Amino acid sequence: LDEFEAVTALRRRAAEALEEAAEHTASVVRRVRGESPAGAGEWIARLTELRHCRGRLESVRELRYADGEKITELAAGLEHELESAGQRAVAFLGREDAFTGQRDEIGELADAAGRARTVAEAEPLGGRLDALAADLRTVTEVVGGLDIADATVRTGILERIAETLGGVNRARAVLAARRRDLLDHEGRAAYTAEFALLGQAATAALAAASTPESCEEQLAGLLLRIEQAQARFAAFEDFTAELDAKRAEVEEAFAGRAQSLRDARARHAGRLADSAGRILDTVRRRAAALDGPDAVHTFFATDPMAAKVRATAEELDGLGDTVRAEELRGRLKAAREEAARAQRDRADLYGDGGGTIRLGRHRFAVTTRPAGLALLPSGEGMSLVLTGTDYREPVTDPEFAATRPYWGQSLPSETPEVYRAEHLAATVLHTEDEDRLRKAAGEEGGLLALVREAAHAAYDEGHERGVHDHDAALLLAALLRLR
Repeated sequence: LDEFEAVTALRRRAAEALEEAAEHTASVVRRVRGESPAGAGEWIARLTELRHCRGRLESVRELRYADGEKITELAAGLEHELESAGQRAVAFLGREDAFTGQRDEIGELADAAGRARTVAEAEPLGGRLDALAADLRTVTEVVGGLDIADATVRTGILERIAETLGGVNRARAVLAARRRDLLDHEGRAAYTAEFALLGQAATAALAAASTPESCEEQLAGLLLRIEQAQARFAAFEDFTAELDAKRAEVEEAFAGRAQSLRDARARHAGRLADSAGRILDTVRRRAAALDGPDAVHTFFATDPMAAKVRATAEELDGLGDTVRAEELRGRLKAAREEAARAQRDRADLYGDGGGTIRLGRHRFAVTTRPAGLALLPSGEGMSLVLTGTDYREPVTDPEFAATRPYWGQSLPSETPEVYRAEHLAATVLHTEDEDRLRKAAGEEGGLLALVREAAHAAYDEGHERGVHDHDAALLLAALLRLR
């Protein structure tokens, strides 16, 4: 059933196509019979229409289930009409002025080609010349296929056709020359604009390339534009060489940019890793002092320094340095495990909250403060003391013993004989310019400001604001009045 429907549909389409072709052929034949063309162009158009009808019938013949007998009948009638129209066309084309219209049109096209100002304006002229040449070839084929008794008539028609085709060729030559000139002018102008735009695009792409990966993307886009420009201006050899040089320049610029970005990324990654390493050292020290496993886990989960290490590892991932990122994560994990292990060991070895070490039934006191060396009075002399222990070592050096008068002096600015404010006033008096001192003395609070400035610079001399600076200012005022 499906096959029957398919065959029926094919028969219907073939019949419809044949009917349309027959109607079109009949319409063309009626028009050719009923009209009397006024010029060679119209005769050529009629003959061309008849030939197209013949070709359409042959196309219908190729359809499956087409009525071949009817097509043959229509084709035979069309051949008769084509021969009849050809005979009438020969009668017209045999006249001396038969191709005057074509020659005039060709002359106009040649003049228009010489006056064309743009390539776009010249393009339609080429199409019209091609159409004229095609029409003349049609006439040649028709005339060649007709049985013309008078050979001179055939020869005259062919000579006039050849002369007209010669005019077409001359017009084409004019058009081709003009088109070459226009292409050269327009091409060079377009290339100048394209090359300038390409340079600006390269500059913008370099500025936009902020990572080595974006450098590759921007470079690929620019190279594509250069390839397109080379294809567009392939007729200009000097442009091709210039574009090749531009390609090399762009590739070199982006290679340098990508390398500098990679170097900067590597330096930044190195700084991040070094900073994270220092933070990890601090994390380990702080974790070692924690009390209890809960404190260790809380510290590594919430402490800003541990979070900073994790954030640095993620940033290194973003920079493509996954090796250092994983190393930081591993070191942070190792620090947490080490702190937890130390807590377990401390629970096994230490007692009294970490104040003692248990070794069997013995207990030993423990201090976690770092040991330091100090010089302290001991009896009538001085001794070196190791803080946190009872270690004492008297200093017996004779040269050091000669400094005994200064052992009780805690500040360099004060002795039993010299008051701190006196030392400060003397310092200002000897270091400041006298004119500046007198100018300050003439201003309210001027001397006090100078003294405070000096006291601020000598922060290790123990001057107290409001006490020693005030007294020193009074002393300076009195000294300046005496000088």
